[in-house]
Amino acid sequence: MKHLMGLAVLLMTFSTWAQSFPPSVVYLLEPAYPKELVRLGIVGDVRVKMLVNLDGTVADPVILYSSHPEFAGATLKVVREWRFSPWALGAGRPEQVEVIAPVLFSDDSSSNTIKPLSAIDLEASTCRQLNTDIENHMRRKVDIPLAQLGLFSKTRYQLISGLVAQRYSSEELAIALFDLSQATGSIVRTCQRTTSRRFVEKLPESVQALLARAVSVKALTESPPI
Repeated sequence: MKHLMGLAVLLMTFSTWAQSFPPSVVYLLEPAYPKELVRLGIVGDVRVKMLVNLDGTVADPVILYSSHPEFAGATLKVVREWRFSPWALGAGRPEQVEVIAPVLFSDDSSSNTIKPLSAIDLEASTCRQLNTDIENHMRRKVDIPLAQLGLFSKTRYQLISGLVAQRYSSEELAIALFDLSQATGSIVRTCQRTTSRRFVEKLPESVQALLARAVSVKALTESPPI
């Protein structure tokens, strides 16, 4: 099994120094991939916020988003063990900086694995792709909610990326995620009738609006894992 865990500093706050000179990772303990989620072929996306102390240690990790509770738990079990490069006080450098990082779970060796999020072009995908994903989902005969399919997962991924990049508020994100959840069934039914239409056109207006504001951070969120 190949477990890919991507870590990238997406947002540094508290000072100009933190934004200009983010500490580099010197030790990274990977979270354990939950066994049942491996069996089901479920990929995972977690966003974790933490404070990095000047000696490189990690404090106060908080899960901002997780595609499944077990991925959040696996991440929290190890994140305090991560280590970053230390720095010296002075020249306006703070005692702590805030880091928000994505943790990505995927199992490339399993034939049951859902298509990796990095391989999905949300803007170019059509309803035909969603219909194909549903057909494959039905053939696999595993109990996975339709909301876990690649296009829906990628939609949530890009919405969270926009929040991390401060393109909109957490309240706006919460509304969009709720609307997406409530509309999943109707999107599936509509796409079955209009296979050539773009998938994003079938999303709720609140979701489309935030995706348009988040698109400028797409390249950053899809950078290769460290």
